[in-house]
Amino acid sequence: MSHHLARLYQAGLLVRRREGAQVFYRVAPRAPLDLCRVIAAQVMVQHGQAPRDGDRFFSVFPLDTKEQASV
Repeated sequence: MSHHLARLYQAGLLVRRREGAQVFYRVAPRAPLDLCRVIAAQVMVQHGQAPRDGDRFFSVFPLDTKEQASV
């Protein structure tokens, strides 16, 4: 679980605060909008649609060299 939370934090989808030994996470203010953009981009790519000028396509979770892409 901590690995997943760390990846979401690194992607900017979560913010965190530490209190002693505990770490508290919450959804980042812009995260819902950014998440919708990522999902829309992935759907377009999977359906063979090329991005238009001005479209923002980015990957929140870049694949490591050892990881395989799977959807």
